[in-house]
Amino acid sequence: MTRHYEPLLITLFRLSDALLAGLLFYLLSFRVQPCGRYSVEAAVIIILLTMVVFPYTDVYRSWRHSSITDEIKIIALNCFIVFVLFFLFIKFIYYFQYFIYTPLLYWITIWFVILVLERVFIRTFLRYYGLHGRNTKKRVVIVGTGTAAEKLARWINESPWSGTKIEGIFNGTTKTGIEGHSILGSYEDAPEYVKQHRIDGVYIALPANHTSKMRWLLHKLADSTASVYLVPDIFLTDFIQSSNILYIGSMPILSLIDTPFCGLNVVLKRIEDIVYATLILILISPLMIIIPMLIKMTSGGPVIFKQWRYGLDGKHILVWKFRTMSVSEDGYEFRQATHQDQRFTKIGAIIRKYSLDELPQFINVFQGDMSIVGPRPHAISMVNKYRKQINGSMLRHKIKPGITGFAQLYATRGVVDTIEKLQKRIDYDLQYFREWSLWLDTKIIIKTVFTLFDRRREVI
Repeated sequence: MTRHYEPLLITLFRLSDALLAGLLFYLLSFRVQPCGRYSVEAAVIIILLTMVVFPYTDVYRSWRHSSITDEIKIIALNCFIVFVLFFLFIKFIYYFQYFIYTPLLYWITIWFVILVLERVFIRTFLRYYGLHGRNTKKRVVIVGTGTAAEKLARWINESPWSGTKIEGIFNGTTKTGIEGHSILGSYEDAPEYVKQHRIDGVYIALPANHTSKMRWLLHKLADSTASVYLVPDIFLTDFIQSSNILYIGSMPILSLIDTPFCGLNVVLKRIEDIVYATLILILISPLMIIIPMLIKMTSGGPVIFKQWRYGLDGKHILVWKFRTMSVSEDGYEFRQATHQDQRFTKIGAIIRKYSLDELPQFINVFQGDMSIVGPRPHAISMVNKYRKQINGSMLRHKIKPGITGFAQLYATRGVVDTIEKLQKRIDYDLQYFREWSLWLDTKIIIKTVFTLFDRRREVI
């Protein structure tokens, strides 16, 4: 599953850099009016030029794995391009024929210095946290022992602020390891090690002629929740033209399997969950009181029962539900509910029909185990049964499971009793994975509300 996404942090950088450029120019006009009475118009032109030039020349690519010197150079180049374009624009436009040129030099210098200081501060902050062990969260392995693998390992060793830790090397041709990292086995051993040790990322640095090995690795790694990156041969790097590129130093890395939920996106998704969950719980609070009373009045036993499901990164979580049956199968193994299931209590069948049994899962959202929108958490026994038959099924666990989602809105509700139905549900989950945005989550929540009382819906 190859995907490209622009982290929201990058979007904020794009807006802040452009607005800063225009604002500085406008503030300068209070002291010296370089454009006469057209300072506002000039500031708007600068903002538009910045928003076009900076993204076009890769200012906002991922600099997490590159040196600050490289980033400063590209910022300097782009500031110069904006300066030249603006200069040419004002020189040949009638409205700016009385432009004062000297303040323009002050403006471009101040803007460049602020941009550099901003990036240096961010780098220093990340380095401090990395050196103190607070940013070392991403555990990775490297498959390959060639020149590209050595260069990658060397850079990670010299850059603790990147938040990356190498656990070891696979496919080794030497027992001495690379850059101080031990050889853990051959490339065939990598997928099982990644699953057993919950590795966060895998860098494949095999020679270009080892295509069969790469294919086999990608197929096997799809049964884990690890992100997968391809480190191309050195002689191929000049020919790479892809939007899925990360840079480690000067090395382009192709992102093959990754998650949209990293950096600021994680924070925004969590804020979204808390805000929506709070509002929804306020609205459904009468139901949260009435339903437990009805369950107690019509059948003995607990009101809430919990089942083990797969959560983020394949970890096991306890999902909360209102009890709708005469049994509470809360172990790893249980029989899936079907239409006209005799285990349903009278009130339980009604609660289940309208998915009101799912309401306690908003507590799971507050606990941080689930999101409001995401793939539905499948039973552990079902996942273990089908994960070998459906390649890539574990990729849906790279994000938190949700109360509702794509698969629940597009004809894949109901009993999952065939591999075809499960495949369809996973396809929709991966589509959500690729297209995620805050606005998409909002649309799914709104549509869920409108379909909640559709009597034709199947139980799940």
